[in-house]
Amino acid sequence: TSGLPLTIDYRSGNEHVASTCLKFLMDPQKNWKHTLALAQTNEPSSEAQQRGNRVISFDTHPFLSYAVTWWAYHVSLAPPHSNLVSLVFEFFEKSCLVWINAIALLGDMRALTRAAQYIKLYIKKRNRKTSNDSLMSLTGSRDDELKQWAKDLIRVVGRFGNILTQSPQSIYKQIVPFCPRGSIISWTYGRMSGLSVVGISSEAWDDCLARLTMGNDQYASKVLCKGTYFVTLIRNGVLVVWHAESCGEARRIDHGEWISVMTCSRVSTWVVTAGTKTIRVWDITTGEEVFRLPKL
Repeated sequence: TSGLPLTIDYRSGNEHVASTCLKFLMDPQKNWKHTLALAQTNEPSSEAQQRGNRVISFDTHPFLSYAVTWWAYHVSLAPPHSNLVSLVFEFFEKSCLVWINAIALLGDMRALTRAAQYIKLYIKKRNRKTSNDSLMSLTGSRDDELKQWAKDLIRVVGRFGNILTQSPQSIYKQIVPFCPRGSIISWTYGRMSGLSVVGISSEAWDDCLARLTMGNDQYASKVLCKGTYFVTLIRNGVLVVWHAESCGEARRIDHGEWISVMTCSRVSTWVVTAGTKTIRVWDITTGEEVFRLPKL
């Protein structure tokens, strides 16, 4: 009405944004697989040069980064029963690997685990809506399939996150064959890789979420969990800080001497390490030293 402020329905608005993001990522004219491949060179180059090539790719297509990172967030806020769910299935079945490739190029695999959580939230809303209705929609029977996609996304990050960060294109031919045959990502894309792996006995994901590598001949002598991070202590006095969401290495902190005790604050992101000569306090979110005290 003339004279009244413009209003947009919250859920319908999120549905529109989610639909726009998904259609943008699936647009065959964009040919995102080819565009992303151009950002990854096979020629040897420094890590800084490779990162620069990746940034240039997303700078050329500014909406790409947003669509890749936030489409699932808008899906979680959309009306639970709408045509959007069909678009989500189409996206998973046609463009899931390209999406994972793009996230790996961005260098933050946590975006994938967050998307999985948003999908789970969307499923809960759909189930709640269905329980209040007398009849279930035709797409309601595919909610279990959506759950499988969310589960596979989390497992792919835990098992292959570090590999994908180093080589984003490996998702197409090297990663999928190592997924369990009963996983939905293997069912959907297994025949496209051209690589066959013999000897994988498990038909489903096991209880192991991730495997971490500290380095050659290194092992964790202690593990601390702190909010969105966990910390492993290795024998040369180095703390390895990991992202809890993606199990990817965030940073390393060197105490400079053998560590006898490591503990964390209950109310902050500080970790205390006690060596042979000094006691040092670290902020694990930045890797910076906060305090240093000599041992008496």
